Amino acid sequence: MNTILHFTRLPRKTPRRKIAGLGVLGIALLMGILDPAKAGNNTVPYRGRTDGWVTSIQFSPGKKMFPVNLTTVADEISVHGGHGYQISSITINSSKKSGLIATGKTDAVSADREHLFIDFTIASQNADLTAPIQYRGTFTIVGGTGRFEGATGSGELWGEARLTEGTWCGEFDGVISIPR
Repeated sequence: MNTILHFTRLPRKTPRRKIAGLGVLGIALLMGILDPAKAGNNTVPYRGRTDGWVTSIQFSPGKKMFPVNLTTVADEISVHGGHGYQISSITINSSKKSGLIATGKTDAVSADREHLFIDFTIASQNADLTAPIQYRGTFTIVGGTGRFEGATGSGELWGEARLTEGTWCGEFDGVISIPR
């Protein structure tokens, strides 16, 4: 079987066709189809759960109870992180208005040993550290290493801590934007 290929020279782009092409591109940008700000990032859900242990607890010197500083380690199962672990440093303060307020930093290490750095704030109505503490708060992703380098994101977290037993568990749900 013989095949004959026939090449046809396409006409050159005229100034009129170039302007029409720019117009289509401009309309696409205005409609948000092509967003240059989002072109370099991949924004996806970031959710999962953690089960952790308090590895150290330090109370304020003297008779004051607060602030309390905790270091925790946890198993983590998350979307985009897989089965990894996290290490957190937390400072708990008492608030007369809302019970407990805690701020902290987490280094979440993914299954492939890449790090994701997270800041968080949580609150609990319960100010009794000897009782189970239900907490709720927000987190902000502030960077990472490897595939998480330059990552950003945010979301909510919630769970329960039992400081007398040295355990806690929680869940989180938000988004992560990873540069491509």
